[in-house]
Amino acid sequence: MLRAWQAELARAVAGEPGARACVIWDARGAWDGTAAAVGEAVLEVAQALEAAGAEVHVLVPGDQAQSRAAEAAGMLPGPGGLDTAGILRRAADGGIQVLYLVGANLLETFPDRSLVERALERTAFVVVQDLFVTATATMADLVLPALPSAMRAGTLVDLDGVTHHLEAALPPDGRGRADGEILAGLLAAVRADGRLEQGPAWGDRVAALSPERARGLWGVPRRAPAADTAMPPSGSAELGLRVVPLVRLYGGGGTVAFDPAFAPHRERLAVRLHPADAERLGVVDGAEVELRTAHGAIRAPVRVDPAMAAGLAGVPVAAAQGGAPQVTAWDDPLPAVTSLVVRAEVVEQRS
Repeated sequence: MLRAWQAELARAVAGEPGARACVIWDARGAWDGTAAAVGEAVLEVAQALEAAGAEVHVLVPGDQAQSRAAEAAGMLPGPGGLDTAGILRRAADGGIQVLYLVGANLLETFPDRSLVERALERTAFVVVQDLFVTATATMADLVLPALPSAMRAGTLVDLDGVTHHLEAALPPDGRGRADGEILAGLLAAVRADGRLEQGPAWGDRVAALSPERARGLWGVPRRAPAADTAMPPSGSAELGLRVVPLVRLYGGGGTVAFDPAFAPHRERLAVRLHPADAERLGVVDGAEVELRTAHGAIRAPVRVDPAMAAGLAGVPVAAAQGGAPQVTAWDDPLPAVTSLVVRAEVVEQRS
């Protein structure tokens, strides 16, 4: 049965001859049945739009590159397993002795920088395998240099689930090894025969991934979609603001952060406010502010942006000078802004 907003959307589309719709779902969420329920709700919307006469396309991008391939290969937490947040929590509690991170600069991309810091500090031995000495790599006990994609052959599964076999475009420069070679070398060190197991049939399994397939991989029970709920109340009584992380095309703490070619396109850290909020708080465009939540603080200029919804302070996830993970937490992804202080510019007087 369609919910009120789904039915209203279908009625709006029905009044537009030749309408085309693209439904995009980022597929994030704990696989405890919640994400599967959301997936089913997405399909309900798509079916309602089709029934109303629209041409519908559904796109399910993963959180990271190759997410669909990894999920289809079964690289998911099994019964009793832990997701990223669970691993970090256990590490922060001192329950993990070795933490191995491959191409993951969690200090700048995971939405809880404080948790990542505690996890890295409390783990006895941290290994980071990456292309660059990222912020996370600086806290590692061992850094394993990897090769960029242009210097290694491999398999890529795109957002449509199509498998592409790639050849190296450049010869290795001797400063790193392919991720697969590094893992195979570690495997050989712990196995008597040193064999690398045959990989999965990518094309066959990616196409099969669905909410039902995901439930089968985890063995989780089916849950009904939650009823419509109102947005949480905004901010504190004085400010009426909540932080919302903004994901940008050229964000991230990996290649984009270290390749000079991306520098002109990478967003700089800023706090984006709706014009009404900026006027209410007495903040002008370009003003330097300190934004604080219960989880931390950032200093950045304000950008007055009519595209922002009122009551929200938009902060990029991984900008050049920091980002939302400094003021958000895994269990509080849209925290209230507890203070927003305009910082007076101090000009040093020289004789």
